[in-house]
Amino acid sequence: MAKTMEYTPLDEIAKVCISPDYVLIPRAHQKDLADALRQSYEEFWPSGTHESASFGRIVNPASAKRVSGYINESKGNILFGGVSEPDQCFVPLTVLTDVAKTDSTMQEEIFGPVLSIVPVDSLDEAIDFVNERPQPLALYVFTRDARYKEKVARNTRSGAIVFNDTMMHGTAPGLPFGGSGSSGYGQYHGKWGFDTFTHYRASLDNPSWTDRFVQFRYPPYTEWKVVAAKAVLSPVVLPFDKDGKKTYLKRLQQCVPVLILIAAVLYSRQKYQARLS
Repeated sequence: MAKTMEYTPLDEIAKVCISPDYVLIPRAHQKDLADALRQSYEEFWPSGTHESASFGRIVNPASAKRVSGYINESKGNILFGGVSEPDQCFVPLTVLTDVAKTDSTMQEEIFGPVLSIVPVDSLDEAIDFVNERPQPLALYVFTRDARYKEKVARNTRSGAIVFNDTMMHGTAPGLPFGGSGSSGYGQYHGKWGFDTFTHYRASLDNPSWTDRFVQFRYPPYTEWKVVAAKAVLSPVVLPFDKDGKKTYLKRLQQCVPVLILIAAVLYSRQKYQARLS
């Protein structure tokens, strides 16, 4: 987990839109995560990031100065990193602990090698934290507990949700890639891209013989026409409940408008034939 978290803020120096910006961790485990991140850091860059050929640079001095500003204004505790050289486009991998919701690093996407650790007291607090902000492009959840996964998935919205890894959904050929709400609309990758940029135009070629079954739409609006119109135009009742379970009563309710329409058509035909005779 620590290696994955530490790698992702560095992928192209976090110029990737699905790099994590912050970590929500149970308050009691913040130190454990911090120790694991430090261990991974020392494994990845034994001599630090400044001289490492495996650590990149920010695209230009202006961007480096912007990222460095977030670090300098932060009220969090610097676990490691923090000393930047914007003129050299260098911002070290910086991990901050005890970061507050209102911290400078929590206001927008950073697009730089900065990772903020935000301690929370419960899963519900973490979910509320995510939901109080614009919907993220990706949400990463580290747990082996199936109930934990389900609760997070059901109570949050994001472009993607990934369990026990980061960013890998962007490389999976069978998955759509896209945002939700403020993080974007639509998806692409393979067929998903064609579907997103394809307009499905509705087309109806109605045969003339069907007109006899919808005579209720023409004036004068007699009592039977009103009954038939209400039956046909009533809201559709789905044959399943909110948990996806089928309900036979609702299926029966769906059939009622059709039965009423058929009865109304037959009744109208009988009256018409009686008039002719």
